[in-house]
Order: sequence, then C-alpha cells, then structure tokens
Amino acid sequence: MATKSPVRCGIFMYCIFMFLYYADANTCSGSIQVRAMSDMEPIKSCKSFAGTILISSLPISDLVIPDIQSFEGTIDINSNENIRRISMPNLVSATRISISNQTMLSTLEFPSIQKIDTLTIKKLPSLTDLSFPTMLNETKNLEISETGARGILVLRVKKMSTLRVENNKLLEFLQAPNMKSVDTIYLTENGKGKFDFTAPYLNNVNDLTVKSVGSLSLPSLSTVSNNLVASENSFSSFTLQNLRSVTGGMTIDSNQNLKSTNFQELQTIGSSLVISNNPSLEKVNGFPKLERIGGSADITGSFSELEVSKLNEIKGGINVQTKSERFRCEEVDKFKNEGVVKGDTTVCLSGIKEPKSVLAQPQTGIPVNNKTVGGETNKGKATNTSSTGNKTLLHSDGAKHKINNFDVLCRIMIALIIVYNLYEI
Repeated sequence: MATKSPVRCGIFMYCIFMFLYYADANTCSGSIQVRAMSDMEPIKSCKSFAGTILISSLPISDLVIPDIQSFEGTIDINSNENIRRISMPNLVSATRISISNQTMLSTLEFPSIQKIDTLTIKKLPSLTDLSFPTMLNETKNLEISETGARGILVLRVKKMSTLRVENNKLLEFLQAPNMKSVDTIYLTENGKGKFDFTAPYLNNVNDLTVKSVGSLSLPSLSTVSNNLVASENSFSSFTLQNLRSVTGGMTIDSNQNLKSTNFQELQTIGSSLVISNNPSLEKVNGFPKLERIGGSADITGSFSELEVSKLNEIKGGINVQTKSERFRCEEVDKFKNEGVVKGDTTVCLSGIKEPKSVLAQPQTGIPVNNKTVGGETNKGKATNTSSTGNKTLLHSDGAKHKINNFDVLCRIMIALIIVYNLYEI
C-alpha cells in the first residue's frame, strides 16, 4: 500500500473541517416551526441565524432564546396562550421581530438589543412594561398596538420609516428625545385621549396623523412632506410654531376642546386646507404668514373670526361656513374680487345651523398596511425564501426544497473520500 503523504493527509483533514463547518452552518439557517421546545434543539448552539422561526401554541410560560446574537429574517411569536415572559438576553440585531396575540405575556426582555429593522408588538393586553426600546440605536419600522403599556421611550433612534402606535388604551406617553426624521407617524386611539407625544428635535415628517392625543410637543418640526392630519384630539391648543411648509393637505377636524392654533411660520400648503367641526375654536387666526394654498380652502365651524391676511393664492375654491352670526364675509369676498381664489367656487355663509364642508372632505389619515419589508406577513405557516451562497432555499412547513450548498457539499465530500481511498489502493 502506498505511503500517505503529509500533503494528502492535510487536504483530507481540510475537507473534513469544511464539511463539519458547513454542516454546522446549515443548522443555523432555513425555516423552523416551533410547537415544542425540542424543536429549538437544532439551533441551540447558533450565534447567528438566517431564515424564519415561527413559534406558536407553546405549552410553556417562560420562553428563553439564550444564544442567538444576530438574526437575519423573521422571528414570529404568535398565539402562545401560556407564555408570560419572552427573553432573548444576547440578541443584538434582527431583521424582523413580530410578537402578537399573547394574552398572558407580561415581560419582554431584550437587554442587549441595538438594531431591529421592523418590530411589531400587537395584542399583548398584559404587557405593561415596554422599556426595552430604550436600548435601540436603530429601527426602521416600529408598530405597537393593543398592549397594556403605560409609557414608551425611544431614546436613541434618530431616523425611522414608520412609527405606528395605536389602540393602547392605558398608554400615557411616547417620548422620542433624539428623533429627527420619520417618514410616517400614525398615532391614534391611545390613552383614552390623555396620551402625550413628545419629540423635541423632530424636524421632518412625510405623513403625520394624530388622533385622540392629549398633548403634542414638536417644537422643531419644520416640514411635512405629504399630509398632516389632526382629528378627534382632546388638546386645547394645536401648536407647531416652526412648521414652514406642508407639501400635501392639512386637516384639522373634530377636535372638541380645541381653542387655539399656532402655525406662526407656515407659508405654504401644497394641497387643500380643511378646518372643520372644532366647536370650541372661536378664532381661526393661527396662520399669520400663510401665503399659498395649492388646493381648496374648506373652513367650517363656530368661529367668529378668520384671519389669513397674507394669503395671496388659493388654487382651488373656498368654502367658509360658520354658526356664528358675528362673522362677516367681506374678507372672503375680497379674496374672490382680488383674484386670490383661482377656482370656480366661492361660498361664505354665517349664522347657519349646520355648516358643511363642500369642497374637500376631512382626511382621517392613511393607516400603514400590516406588511413587512419584502411582502405580507404569513400567518399559521412558516414560509421563507432565503439565499445561501448561489443556491435558493424554499421552505414551507418542511416541504420539498431545492438542492442547497449543504447537499452539494455532502456529495463532494463522499466523492473525495471515494477518490482518496481509490488513490491509496
């Protein structure tokens, strides 16, 4: 028999090492559906994972995923009636985490978390402590709804795509002290009208919708790049003192306690201005620098004064209707006579019982769809398409999948062993 050379032995040992390496790596990717803790055994040693983990109907009260530090894909923890605590003590970053429909869950522990692209927390009525977002340095999409939380602190995040907080009946405040830019903010039905939102350095928003808010503090906000909607809030004053432009429409509707507005720097509204059904608003005079409205102006209510003295262009029509008999229509007529109103409609009525918006209906804000980056969330199925090397893996509840790199490696390894032994013979 030929003597085995050190070089050939080295090659063989290298092949063994790579085989074991890729075999281990393969267990840390793919799609896993967990209905018992034994289903987690294959990934216990993983520091990182790529793919999908769907955890549902677990008969335990304490869920701990101790070792994973980074996660590329989706962790979906859904409909576990008995779970009271979820802990991922070493998780630093994740693509998407969704935790929903956990009626008994009272504790979430992510002490090391720094980055989550998309975080969804939904229908957790027993969850009163939501302190872990304070650790986040980066998140793109944050959705928190139907929880028992009383306060939310987002201390470190400076930029987001979506901030959506709704239907948290006990929520008293949301504070984002370092937030500077958000594409979409949607805050509605929190705290039974006593919810406070504070973001002192927020400068730019694409869409801003606030509903059932008790107080709003956005002293640095200068630009709304699309629509601004404030409806059914309980605050008495609506102040955005540094707001300079709204590129889309602006709606202030059905705020029962609203007595004053202050948009002292606002110069342009790109689409329609709607102010309607604010019964405590006696003076519409918070627009001292407003020069241009790119759509219609539809202003209705119980006010006795309307002051927009700098206004020199309304691209659409104008409708002003009020219950007050003290209001005089001379200013509105002046807009028409001087060519400020470019549209065909000019309506001014005072002392009427039911003022009506006839040019533009109040906007209610456009909810963000419950979608994740890359597609809709799958419920009840663990379905994931991931990439490993140059091959594509397609998993669906353990169904058939294409040949992946691990399969190829196994075959190469077997071939190498056969060739090696034939060569030795």
